[in-house]
Amino acid sequence: MFSYFCQLKHRILITNLIIEAYLNDLKSVAMGLLSIMDADEAFSDYENLRCDKDFYYIYKHLSFDQYFKVLEIFTECHLKFTPPARFNDPYDCIAVTEIEGNKPTDLLQKAFTEKLAVTCFNNNPLSILMWSHYAQSHQGFVIEFRIPQPFIYGPAPDVLTLLKVIYTDKFPKTVLPSAPPTPWSNDFFRIMHQIVKNQFLTKSIEWEYEEEFRVLKQDYDPNNENSLLVKFPPLSIASVILGAKLNSDDEKYNMLLNAINQYNVSNKCNLPVYQAQLQPSSFKLAVPDHPRLSKEAFTIYHFYESLKAQE
Repeated sequence: MFSYFCQLKHRILITNLIIEAYLNDLKSVAMGLLSIMDADEAFSDYENLRCDKDFYYIYKHLSFDQYFKVLEIFTECHLKFTPPARFNDPYDCIAVTEIEGNKPTDLLQKAFTEKLAVTCFNNNPLSILMWSHYAQSHQGFVIEFRIPQPFIYGPAPDVLTLLKVIYTDKFPKTVLPSAPPTPWSNDFFRIMHQIVKNQFLTKSIEWEYEEEFRVLKQDYDPNNENSLLVKFPPLSIASVILGAKLNSDDEKYNMLLNAINQYNVSNKCNLPVYQAQLQPSSFKLAVPDHPRLSKEAFTIYHFYESLKAQE
């Protein structure tokens, strides 16, 4: 019995240690993780993102809701996050966690997801499936976000700090060491890295077509829906792509353009708007005249290869 209570006390100790550090400063944890990750591994997470010399680009498919609240992304410049309980994947943000030599525990599972919320982006803006599943069967729209090149302008804003989703046919499992690691040590960050990957960033390989990237937040208040809304820098939007089946005589079309006009006035800009087209003789989408989607993608990989060539 004494041994059981010692194990339980230790389990709570290591759980609270990791959770407290994680919740206190997510940005510092993320930077710490990057500092111990293999450079080639870290680079491979982002090398296929479209880019130019100043920005890299990420995409978000969106559908209209009954009250057009989705358009507040233009009028209020905030992103909506979603708690895992509302995800369409029942296995999302679920992993087996155990302390070495003990049975699996759900303490971390509950603690990490209680205040967790996620917003999702993707690197597959021309996917027919993505438009069908997340942009109202091609009657919705896609927002192209731009994020400053980190080696030129410094780290991205927290709300746009992207983490790549991993797809696998193996269910995620984390085994914690029997002795708690020293806070903020390399061992601590390695454990954090494993937990974040397994708990929040691992999905079944059946979702691989999404090419998903995520931003995590750990201050969701279940009693306050507004805690799911996070402001982003207004000029982070690079363009808007209308769905191929969104017609100009549709109320949704006009509401969207009005919201974009409000965005332009508020931010003294002229946001480019394009429309996707279904190709008549192939199972493909096209976005004519779009500077990044109407031609072969220039990616972060190509960008850094060109820098190497200049050395």
